[in-house]
Amino acid sequence: MAKCSNRSLPSKRRIGKLAACRPSGGIVERNVLSSLKTLASSWRELHDRADVLECRTRQIPEENARPLLDVYCMGTMSAAQLAVIGGDNPERIRSEAAFSKLCGACPLPASSGKTNRHRLNRSGNRQGNRALYNVALVRMSHHQPTKDYVVRKTKEGKGKLEIMRCLKRYIAREVYRALIAIRNGEAGREPAVERGARLREVHVSLGKTQQQVGDALGVPSSRVSEIERGVRDLPELERQIIEWMDSILGQSQHSNTFDNV
Repeated sequence: MAKCSNRSLPSKRRIGKLAACRPSGGIVERNVLSSLKTLASSWRELHDRADVLECRTRQIPEENARPLLDVYCMGTMSAAQLAVIGGDNPERIRSEAAFSKLCGACPLPASSGKTNRHRLNRSGNRQGNRALYNVALVRMSHHQPTKDYVVRKTKEGKGKLEIMRCLKRYIAREVYRALIAIRNGEAGREPAVERGARLREVHVSLGKTQQQVGDALGVPSSRVSEIERGVRDLPELERQIIEWMDSILGQSQHSNTFDNV
């Protein structure tokens, strides 16, 4: 039982072990393992269904709101939610400040005496606010410029909630620009599959493997593979791959290879 529920394992591996385990032992241990096995099997089935639904949902913003998906760390559901907010309230979004207020991401004065500070806004569309929060949370973990920003603001004495407020306001600005691009009929970047195929052609022509590309950038080769297959949209890593390949090419005439990436 201890091996099946080892908390040190990643969630998916732990679920897999529980779903594959064979209940044995005394009546208590056997019943507990049987219950965990049933729950794990249900979780895997629902997770697979959720993945299918997310792929289907992604086709809608891919076709109608591509600039939103180009926002760094923007997931399918967050993009869909923000697209709905922008579509439902076009007359209210006259500026990025209006959109920020609509999503409850605008700063509210909370100064006292000699202290000059702002606090989170608890009003506005909470689903939109949650979408901005999710993007900010992922950036704090995986986006180096955001990590540096958090460190800098922490040294200045700002708390986590204040830093999160600033990040959501900044992301709201990016989302507003994406909504304007959608409204103006701009298509955004090419589909991830086409950009990935172009990257694959270039690294093959250079005689480099995915493992070599990953080692050069300090990332797993699986990330490079996901980008080239169009499975995941990782704009920041994609940009780093392009710059690395450009540096290897070292000739200006080859830089046109990436004009449309």
